[in-house]
Amino acid sequence: MNAFDYMVLGRMVYFYLPEQKLIYIPGNRFSGYFLDAQGQYVESGWKRMLFILYASLALITIRIIYRLIEYASGNGLSNPLPYHEAYFYCLDACPMFLAALIMCVSHPGHFLKGPNSEFPKWSRKEKKAA
Repeated sequence: MNAFDYMVLGRMVYFYLPEQKLIYIPGNRFSGYFLDAQGQYVESGWKRMLFILYASLALITIRIIYRLIEYASGNGLSNPLPYHEAYFYCLDACPMFLAALIMCVSHPGHFLKGPNSEFPKWSRKEKKAA
């Protein structure tokens, strides 16, 4: 999910910002750290897509914090997190399920379409020069 969110962010940066960069990072590099993304042009719905990304990343952050606390507390009996499924379902499985559900219901493909909908195809030499 996290890699998918970065792919969507990269596409949004590439097609919404005139300079196609965010904090000196080109839009096509955001997703390149995880996958080879192919961006699409967005004409409307960028605000909704941004809030969807915020929600997805917030849910992923909840899971990350839960996991940090779970592993930092150790495996002893004084730590109830690894021994009770309710914590796992509420703080790990549920946020990830909701993040996936949000992305399925409001899939970026509904908003990211149109002419010039792909990142430019660069050769290996062009990529090294950039």
